Amino acid sequence: MNKAVAILILSYALFALATPLAKWLVLNGLGLGEGGERLISFCNVLFIGNLCAALLILFYREPLKLLKEFFEMGKKSHGMMLLCGALSAIVPSLLFIALDHTSIANIVLLSRTGPVLFAIAGTLVFRQKLTKWELIGFGFIVLSVLVTALFSTGSELGTGEILVLSSGIFFAITAIVSKLTLPLVPSRVFLFCRNLYASLVFLVVALYLYGPVHFSDAFHPKLWLVMTIYAVVAIVFAQATWFYALKRVKATTVGSWSFISPALAIFFGFAFLNEDPTSVQFFALALTMFGIAISNYQALACLSQRWFAQSPESSIGTRYDG
Repeated sequence: MNKAVAILILSYALFALATPLAKWLVLNGLGLGEGGERLISFCNVLFIGNLCAALLILFYREPLKLLKEFFEMGKKSHGMMLLCGALSAIVPSLLFIALDHTSIANIVLLSRTGPVLFAIAGTLVFRQKLTKWELIGFGFIVLSVLVTALFSTGSELGTGEILVLSSGIFFAITAIVSKLTLPLVPSRVFLFCRNLYASLVFLVVALYLYGPVHFSDAFHPKLWLVMTIYAVVAIVFAQATWFYALKRVKATTVGSWSFISPALAIFFGFAFLNEDPTSVQFFALALTMFGIAISNYQALACLSQRWFAQSPESSIGTRYDG
């Protein structure tokens, strides 16, 4: 396993933490304000969270130089970044709304459609071929999604499940657009623009739908303190590791390692929210993990051969990009 794949795994773990943490914040948001108002709301989290992330990146990454690079970007780069921001606002919005309608386990298992769709699309957009084992592995991941959808939801998809499945489509589109945009701008400018534009797009849409009063509590000091901590962990660091890996690994690898995210998210859901997975959800998770083992069959076989030929230290450092 090379450094880029290890960082990809870390990014999945951080993204896995984001959803349970967001739901925990919503459930425990009462009482943050002096009058007991619910500061941790859907709109506040998405608007302030992305804005905090953009500001953190700006001040952490040489602000004057970053702003200079930002204003020197061409119209095409700004247009692509605006598209990335708009798409980036859709996926968390769908998942955030789904939190009120289904469990963390269902959300993370059904959302596995996103990385798989991205891997499949990568074969068309980036001309990266899927191996036989990757196809079989992705088949098991899709099967796990079907098991969750058919048996863990009472054989009928509810609002939450439909929202999660829809987010998977937008995840794949967002990842493709991001991968196409990354070569156009420096990574730090990309992260800054992505969060800034996502925040502004969401603000404009929310103002149009609900009016200015909807953000009356958006600048409460306690809210900014909480969202700054949330932004550092679940947005800035998660995105930084994600896009670092996205530039250096194949789309098929991104899809293959996606099983780590649901496994950890289910654990985080239990740890933070005391949500016990059902037997069906455990079975679906097992299918996903088996899918990753199959899709990485060639890499595992290669690693096994080298393990006996070399010392453990040199084996751990073996490079693998597939």
